[in-house]
Amino acid sequence: MKKLVPHPPLSHRPLARLHGLFFWLALGAVLALAFLVLARLAPRPAHLAPPRGPHSPQLRWLLTGDGERRGFALRSNLALDGAAWELWGNGAGQPPLAPLDRLYPESRPNPPSLGCNGGYWDETEHAVGVCAGQRGIHGARSHPQGFAIAGDRAWIGPLSAHIQLALMAGDRPTSPALELPLNPRPPPRHAPCLIDPQAYPWPLRLDSPTEVIWLDRATTAPLRFNTTVPLRVRQALPRQLGLVTPPPAGCLLWLSPQLKSAPPAPLAPRPGDCYELSLTLDPVRGVVQLATCAGPRLLKDGKIRPQLYEHTGGDDERTWRTVVGCDRDGRTLWLVVLARGLDGQPGVTLGEAAQTLLEQGASEGLNLDGGSSTSVCSSQLGPELLSLFPLRSEIHHALFLIKKLEL
Repeated sequence: MKKLVPHPPLSHRPLARLHGLFFWLALGAVLALAFLVLARLAPRPAHLAPPRGPHSPQLRWLLTGDGERRGFALRSNLALDGAAWELWGNGAGQPPLAPLDRLYPESRPNPPSLGCNGGYWDETEHAVGVCAGQRGIHGARSHPQGFAIAGDRAWIGPLSAHIQLALMAGDRPTSPALELPLNPRPPPRHAPCLIDPQAYPWPLRLDSPTEVIWLDRATTAPLRFNTTVPLRVRQALPRQLGLVTPPPAGCLLWLSPQLKSAPPAPLAPRPGDCYELSLTLDPVRGVVQLATCAGPRLLKDGKIRPQLYEHTGGDDERTWRTVVGCDRDGRTLWLVVLARGLDGQPGVTLGEAAQTLLEQGASEGLNLDGGSSTSVCSSQLGPELLSLFPLRSEIHHALFLIKKLEL
């Protein structure tokens, strides 16, 4: 006869089910924790790594195939670091060119964690393109290839600068605005033009019968692209040949007598007249924090540009390179400085620089000034950088990051 096994009391059944539920929950938690640990330890490309907290600027060394340092790549989240990027050039009373570390003012409270050369500049004639930063707008000539930061976005591509001056009656212009050069080099060949001494390091010399008008500004803040600035005529400076002493504040309007009544907008400034200065940089949106121009364009829409190799004429020179890139929406910025190729050869070609920038995760890329102008400094990596980039050429302007690096 089969022996009957009694069932457990009904009061024990819910408890057994509860124990089983706890077992499966604990097992799931252990597996999930193990998955997270493995995912954390698994190597990932730099451009897929998430930001590591508030100290966003992340610098990593780039190595040759033999493990030697060949340069570095800096990744910056502009939502966190946008205000920490600065461009410095010299102004009135200072030399047009200076070593990188002398471009950053000693009076600033915090030394830069990283600094490097900016874009091209022809110091003998005029600005190659747009150049703007902490002192104001150094140059405002439209250029097909440029780099700018406005707020938490970066832009790489064509830059179109427009400087317009309009005579005002109240809050309305009385005539069409006149478009004129800002800080051309050298005056007065480009009259009429506007000079902002804060961002103009060259001597102001009057070599022809040009009228110079002192325009007052309500503030000493530097001029910025994508803003409008009210100006008021203070007085005409004495018309004598030779050096012109810039006023302590405001701008200078250089005006040739034969152009005072030229269309489309007659210019006959009188003391007390009010003007509005409009400073526009298209297609950048928002107040421009910094801007520079160079070339060639390395990346466009996540691909190396075919025209890059046309630019080299088949002879892609090996030299030191400073390149900048951003993602599609401009929120992440990469700065890459290279002294050697992957094979350890001195110098880097444009093609190698473009490929390195692409591997970091950039979608858009631009070649900045390079060769003997490649200059780097850092308050965190002084000796290490000097051993790789010992040159200290004189340059016109430089980019600085005023925020501690994550290494």
